[in-house]
Amino acid sequence: MAITLLYWFPAIATASLIAWLSHQPSLPDLPGPIEIPDWFAHILEYGFFELTVLYGITRGFQEGRRTMVRVVASVTMGSLYGITDEWHQSFTFGRDASVWDWTADTVGAVLAGSMVIGIWRRMAALQPRV
Repeated sequence: MAITLLYWFPAIATASLIAWLSHQPSLPDLPGPIEIPDWFAHILEYGFFELTVLYGITRGFQEGRRTMVRVVASVTMGSLYGITDEWHQSFTFGRDASVWDWTADTVGAVLAGSMVIGIWRRMAALQPRV
């Protein structure tokens, strides 16, 4: 049981970081000349979150647990967390809830999940067949 929970630590840590960032009245600009658009930051943030949730669901991407159902479940969890995150922001001074931010969150989760499916399929294709 305790070992199984260790697989969820990255997802819990990422969700905690997302919640902490959402609780800030404003976010500082990143140093340097590159400015990342808000929608792209949401895609990156929730793409990473999707990977951590999928890591937990598959117990470290174990081969027997790499299924489409688990990817869909993790994408759904990421999208639902995005809804709660936007709702949380609506109570934070200086922030607002946005359906567009939630859409970007969901797109990030879907893109990461799709990437993982592609990688898993490629890995399966490279396996020697007996």
